[in-house]
Amino acid sequence: MASIGIVNRNKKRVEMEKKYRDRRNKLKSIMKSKTVSMKEKVEAARKLNSLPVKSFSTRTALRCEITGRPRAIVKQFGLCRIKFREFALAGYLPGIKKASW
Repeated sequence: MASIGIVNRNKKRVEMEKKYRDRRNKLKSIMKSKTVSMKEKVEAARKLNSLPVKSFSTRTALRCEITGRPRAIVKQFGLCRIKFREFALAGYLPGIKKASW
C-alpha cells in the first residue's frame, strides 16, 4: 500500500492540474493558431512557462482508489488489477463477470 503522503501529494497535483487546465489549453491554442501574430505567440509562451510546474498533467499518476498502487490501473473503475479482480469476483462491480468460453 502506498503511503498516505504520496497519495495526498498526487491528489494535490490532480487538483492543481484541473485548476489550470482551461488556462493552459487556451494558451496552447493561441500558440498553435496561424492567425495570431508572433508577438502574441511569444507572450502566450511566456505565460505558459510561468504556470506552476505541478499543474502539468504529466505530473499526475493514476492511482488505485483503494490501495494507492500506481501500476496496472483499470481506468474505467479507478482500481488496480488486484482490487479489480477481488471486487469483480465478489460481485461488487455491476456488469462484470469472469470470462469463460
